[in-house]
Amino acid sequence: MADLERIYNVPLSGAYKHNRRFRARRAVHMLRAFLARHMKAEPENVKLSEELNHFMWTHGMQTPPRKVRLKASKGADGIVRADLLEEKKEPLKKEEKKKAEKSGEKKEAPKKEEKKETAKKGS
Repeated sequence: MADLERIYNVPLSGAYKHNRRFRARRAVHMLRAFLARHMKAEPENVKLSEELNHFMWTHGMQTPPRKVRLKASKGADGIVRADLLEEKKEPLKKEEKKKAEKSGEKKEAPKKEEKKETAKKGS
């Protein structure tokens, strides 16, 4: 169990002061430094989750995110682990919507055609 858990909103806009080709890498360094400073650990002891790393590099090396909301936890061994604080419920909802639309389209498609036919007959 973690000794210390905190939620941070880390500003990374300072990475945009650097060369375009190194902004994402600079943002990762800034994130590690921020967590080391606030969690009282060495930057070498800060571990970023794979999901957080992918989020940092989503738009490529030239346009990293301006800020990141994350959950940091420090264990008894002194290692700080950082995870992205976005809920994964949104993609599940989208998949459920797609499934509902697919099943709904099959049922609704004949009804729409019937309405069009009745409208043509009436005119």
